[in-house]
Amino acid sequence: MKKFLMAQACALLLAVCVPAAGGDLGGVVIAPPTGDDWTLVQANSQSLVWMKRTGDPDITFGVALLTRPITTDFATRADFADWVRRAAETNPDPDRFHLLKNDVLAGQDVEDNCVRYHRVIEDRSAGEGPDTALRLEVTGVACRHPEEPMRYFDAQYSGRMPLPAHLPQALTEEGTSFLDSLGFSGVPEDGDWSLAEGEPARTQREET
Repeated sequence: MKKFLMAQACALLLAVCVPAAGGDLGGVVIAPPTGDDWTLVQANSQSLVWMKRTGDPDITFGVALLTRPITTDFATRADFADWVRRAAETNPDPDRFHLLKNDVLAGQDVEDNCVRYHRVIEDRSAGEGPDTALRLEVTGVACRHPEEPMRYFDAQYSGRMPLPAHLPQALTEEGTSFLDSLGFSGVPEDGDWSLAEGEPARTQREET
């Protein structure tokens, strides 16, 4: 009932509707970004996406929480980290995207079921002309649920900006705060891992 009511409110007032801070969203808890500059732009069973008005027309910035089932039960944390790394190398559009950096770290600052990652991607066709490229940075925490390792979660923030610019420190701090708020609750009693009502849209990668 809680998820149903949240989805109905989002449908009526998308710009201000976000899950309650720290609220249980189907086995996971997270504090959504707050403030007038944030808008929830996507809410369905597998993804919640917020975008921020940065004040700079050349920079777009957002945060997201994603979930889906996985079919591999990794023997070690290193195996999981390698899977996260290889997943980023699966390029749905090689003519447009060029992976410049793909770091995955199993640091002590995250739970044993999680790894941190940082990716830098050159987007060759998102600028104002065919020879204009943009820099896309994606930083996140990839996790398996501690009580159900076949359930995958990904909290991330991303920024897109002209090359050779880098993501401003203030935005990095906001994104890091979002990632650091990620936590886990128990396995849903009803088996429903949905973050919100609605079926997720198929991605280009899934179509190919």
